[in-house]
Amino acid sequence: MKLRNTLLYVVVMSMTLTFLSGCSALCEEEEPEPEEEVVLDRVKFIGTYSTIEDCRIGPDDNYEVKIVAGEKNDEITMLNLYNQNEELRGVVVGNAISIPEQQVSDISYFATGTLDSNKLFLNFSVANVRTGATDRCTASCTKK
Repeated sequence: MKLRNTLLYVVVMSMTLTFLSGCSALCEEEEPEPEEEVVLDRVKFIGTYSTIEDCRIGPDDNYEVKIVAGEKNDEITMLNLYNQNEELRGVVVGNAISIPEQQVSDISYFATGTLDSNKLFLNFSVANVRTGATDRCTASCTKK
């Protein structure tokens, strides 16, 4: 009888220990996995660029263009395109940038471009709304 009680005690204790050790692993609260950080497409465009511009009408020019974050996740603001101290609103999708046609003062701007590593390539037009003269340009912009 003593052996039986001892065996029963050992079996019950083994089961209890197994349950408790299993429960401790299962009953612990799992730490939530960190949320994956979303990197917006526009982030890679933001910065200051040394710009070399080649235009049909106006003289070729070298100047700086600055791109800053816009109000919405896919928006940017481009400063100083065509070496004019103006702000233009644009949209970024992937490595493409688009400045929809917009008039600032007496000048209408329209631009598209692509980003390849730290180089931004732009095709754009600038039109004087009073005279109708339109300049078409390309620009190679290197991020500083």
